[in-house]
Amino acid sequence: MAGASGRYQRNHALQFIESSAFGVRAASYRLKSPSRPVEVLLCPMVHIGTLSYYESIRSMLAECDEIFLEGVASFRVRVMTSCYRWVARRRHLRLVDQRQGLKLHGLPARRVCSDASGREFEADWRRIPWRFRAGFMVLAPVLGAWLYLTASRRSLGRRLALDDLESRDETRSWDVIPGFRRAVVESSDDRLVSAIDHALNRANASGALGIVYGAVHMRSVLAQLTKNHGYRIEASEWITVMDYDVDG
Repeated sequence: MAGASGRYQRNHALQFIESSAFGVRAASYRLKSPSRPVEVLLCPMVHIGTLSYYESIRSMLAECDEIFLEGVASFRVRVMTSCYRWVARRRHLRLVDQRQGLKLHGLPARRVCSDASGREFEADWRRIPWRFRAGFMVLAPVLGAWLYLTASRRSLGRRLALDDLESRDETRSWDVIPGFRRAVVESSDDRLVSAIDHALNRANASGALGIVYGAVHMRSVLAQLTKNHGYRIEASEWITVMDYDVDG
């Protein structure tokens, strides 16, 4: 198996999240392989959006037999993700966070948390220099409060764009904090692609597999599916995450 940090080599970018002058859209991709019976649905997620966005994702997942979900059971992760959860409480924005909006109960699919465990995350987290760890724990709630008071849909969507090719600026930003990429991206990627390999290699593998993860993780997923399992994109669909008509 190739490492999860490998990248799907393309001569042009494949968009996961688009941020334009009008709003934010997320792409979904359906992949098939000529040698495998399992269809794969990729849902690169934005963790705050309109309720209709999450309802559209739920409708697509209704066709799946199994759904892989992210989620690390860690107090530190809850603190770091408090930013968007607090913003979602601003009524005039008419947004919800993913936990509120994406209701998967009632779907026939088997749901699997294929993310890193809390223990694995904590081990990686401890490898980050202590001054950065302390800074995150102090500044994340402060940033959440500031966004709660000042954020608009436009300001939230401005930096959400993401495609499958990592830019130089993005690489540099990850390298500023030693160990941060490993803790928040690569560890989860490793667990996810391992779970995908296991699901595709089962003797009775069939049906449709939905992968519902933050967009940054889709780079490793796409690399694994296309390079090592022969998958190709058969169809795609854009879903509006938020538009800027409501922008208090």
